[in-house]
Amino acid sequence: MQSYVDINLLDYFTDVEHLRGIFKEYCAATSLPKRMIVIHGGGGVGKSSLLRMFCIYCKSEKIPFTLASGSDRKSAFEIITRWMDDLDAYGVKFSSLSKTMRTYRSIQVKMDDQAKKLQKTSNAVSKTAETVGGGLLGAAFGSVVPGVGTAIGGALGGVVSGMGAEALTDWLQGFLTKPDIDLLLDPANRLTTDFLADLTKFAEKKRIVLLLDTYEQMSELENWVVDVVQKLHPNVLMVVAGRELPKWNSMWQEWMMSAQIEELKPMTEEIMHELINRYYATLRGGKPDPAQVKAITSFARGLPIVVTSAVQLWVEHGVEDFQAIKPEVIANLVDLLIKGVPKTLMPALEAAAAVRWFDQPILRAVTRLAGVRDLFNELLRFPFVKPRVEGFALHDSVREIIDENLRLQDSERHHELHERAAKYFNDRLNKLNAIPGLSAEWQKLTLEKSYHLLFSDENAGADFLQTSFNQGLTYYQYNFCKQLINDSELTTLSEKRTFHRIGFNKLRLIMAEFSPAYIDKDELDQIVSNSNIDPLTKWQVLFSYAGFIGFTTTNPELEADYYKQSLDALKSIGQEETGVGCLVLKEVAHWCYDEPFECEKLLLRALKISEKIGESFFAYEPYIELGHLYLAQRKFSEAENMWNAAVKIGESFQNDSMIANALNRLAIAFMAREELDNVEKVLMSAMETAKRLPDTLGAGRSKEMYIKRHMGILYQMRGEYEKAIKYYSESAQIYRDRKSIAGRTRTLVLLAGCLYEANKQEMLISIRSEIEELIPKLGLHEVVAGWLLILGNMEIDDALKSDQSLSKGIDMYKDSLKIALRGPVPVMDEILKRIFWKLRLISVESHDELVSTILDTLLEFWLTGKYEGKRLHKIEIDMRRKFLRCKDDENLGLIEYQLQDAIDNGIPDKKPSPWLAY
Repeated sequence: MQSYVDINLLDYFTDVEHLRGIFKEYCAATSLPKRMIVIHGGGGVGKSSLLRMFCIYCKSEKIPFTLASGSDRKSAFEIITRWMDDLDAYGVKFSSLSKTMRTYRSIQVKMDDQAKKLQKTSNAVSKTAETVGGGLLGAAFGSVVPGVGTAIGGALGGVVSGMGAEALTDWLQGFLTKPDIDLLLDPANRLTTDFLADLTKFAEKKRIVLLLDTYEQMSELENWVVDVVQKLHPNVLMVVAGRELPKWNSMWQEWMMSAQIEELKPMTEEIMHELINRYYATLRGGKPDPAQVKAITSFARGLPIVVTSAVQLWVEHGVEDFQAIKPEVIANLVDLLIKGVPKTLMPALEAAAAVRWFDQPILRAVTRLAGVRDLFNELLRFPFVKPRVEGFALHDSVREIIDENLRLQDSERHHELHERAAKYFNDRLNKLNAIPGLSAEWQKLTLEKSYHLLFSDENAGADFLQTSFNQGLTYYQYNFCKQLINDSELTTLSEKRTFHRIGFNKLRLIMAEFSPAYIDKDELDQIVSNSNIDPLTKWQVLFSYAGFIGFTTTNPELEADYYKQSLDALKSIGQEETGVGCLVLKEVAHWCYDEPFECEKLLLRALKISEKIGESFFAYEPYIELGHLYLAQRKFSEAENMWNAAVKIGESFQNDSMIANALNRLAIAFMAREELDNVEKVLMSAMETAKRLPDTLGAGRSKEMYIKRHMGILYQMRGEYEKAIKYYSESAQIYRDRKSIAGRTRTLVLLAGCLYEANKQEMLISIRSEIEELIPKLGLHEVVAGWLLILGNMEIDDALKSDQSLSKGIDMYKDSLKIALRGPVPVMDEILKRIFWKLRLISVESHDELVSTILDTLLEFWLTGKYEGKRLHKIEIDMRRKFLRCKDDENLGLIEYQLQDAIDNGIPDKKPSPWLAY
């Protein structure tokens, strides 16, 4: 009987205890739960080894068994012969089958003898006809008469090469009976019947196990196998293993009810570690170096065939470092993997290994062969080919091994194959009508083009990867961006600038998924100061660094400086008038808040650039910033127009992030005009849009954070304080999760103002310590001014209740106004409006004299007080002159004018809206 396994398999075989347990239960069962076990799984996952373990178990338990494989048994005759020979060793008597076999072989002998006699009398047959015709006829016979093959060719071919089917039958009838002719031409039916009859006699007494391995290579025998399984005695267990589930439904619809179906998957890292240790101990004894175990595990990708081959070669070479022999391991593994593969198939196999998935068009493009159908079909029979959604693919580990071997052995051809693949996917992309970054098909094709470009032209590949990464990140396609980075790390990179870009993009991905506060500042600093930074990426590095500073520090001057450096970097490479130039100009303009005309000039220039280059996408950010500028100038209609334009751009590019962001801004314009129904409608729409984004701190939750803050303002304006508090609180929590300083403080101060207005002092006190911890870190002066105003109100209230001095409260008001001078011009006016409203409430309580005292004190303070050696009202005039570009000082001292008017004519009775500054 054939040996199915090397003697040491038991020592190192690892995993699949579940399947081994099922097999043992079936073998021991009084009656079989189901008539067969069907095991399916990709090539190299250990199906054949598992069946050999089944055989070892049967042998140890003295259970008659036999194993046949589709890789070397291609006909029913061969399989039956194999089964009969193996089971004979267990005393299974095949009396009927043996008799039929003897008859069959005697018929073959008769036929050959008759052919030789006929050949001697047939002198007209040429040698060519004998050889060619005999070979063809022998092959034809071999296809229907198992066991004959082309051995018949020499004798029979020269005689009957020109015979038709009818003449051949007439010739056979001359020396064979009809039953003999039927047996010769169709032996499978008779042999199968006799095999099953003999097997049944033995199976009535004892369990028998039949095993078929590599079933995917038995496609021509599917009908026969189905027939055999259905006719087996109930005490015979059939085990079938192959890459895919058998396709028997059309022949036997209920087959799955009769089968225990199990999938064998690639090994986990833990199981691979165990296999490596056990196999190493079997070959060499002792324990392997953990570092080498990790290297082999990474290399094997879950395939036990790769694990055992790699360990074997590692041990044979007697080296300590697996990487030192990895090229030879790869070469040996390739020899093992392509054993039996025809040379004519190798170009197609190399092409399939170069690409990560293939179909006939891809194979045609990469091989440069017009007709690839036959090669394609032949490839599908390769043990390590598996179906994918896109088509087919070699198992990852096998593919990488073959491709890496080609790179080491023939780098020119390796480069050529990847170059062709890159061109193929580029052509597909050019024909695709889709939005870059958003479309799933675009992402799929882009990943492949990027992968192959990095192999064939690293510089072009790195540039394409950078562009693609930017496009994907615009739509928060995290998985796509991660895959781009992962793919780049699988290739053999050499350029320092490529490594720099990859490191930079890893940090950008973290910022986009969470927030800038989640990255390592030292790591970012190294990237910014790296001498290998290439000019094409420098602007973006500086741009991102400015954003990082703005989010994590309180240094707006430094943030603005890095944005200017980013613009300078673009100018140095002649890319100021590009789409990215529009983005940088917008940020530079943002920091010109005290010079609105310069700010507007920069933003309008950005819009002209986007129009000039025909890229409306890059007009989005300038429109957003122009809206804020016009809002600050109280040009509410213009602000609305800008934000509506931004909404339309977001919609045209199906970018939910841009749409939600622009709608949220649009709500501010309606707030300014107190069109609260429109505010609610727009904010609800913004929230619905944000919900479609990924639920991450950097995407959906980031947008919800801003929207909920504005929902808080809306409901506070309506006097619905409970709702307002709820939304402010939820917004603040997201800011906490993002580790934000500025946004968190701004939202908490808004919440504090709402709590004060709703007379919820205890809740206000509960957040006071958090605000006061954040305030010193803040560079946003309007927020600090707003907090000081709330504290001033609280001090005034306490003083009135206890009939104490108002000085503390008044001092808070003074500090609030003074701090407001350090921010945008509109902040001063907003602070004064809120002071007036508080004084209005006080006057209602018959405290007119106290109100007059406060107004007089504030007016004197504004006219005589100083900040950094300069009178406050003079600073205000200078700021307004700059803000309005007015040379005349007349009407520029609005704080003085408003305070004096309130003293002379009374306090304005209009309640100010909650804080509108974004």
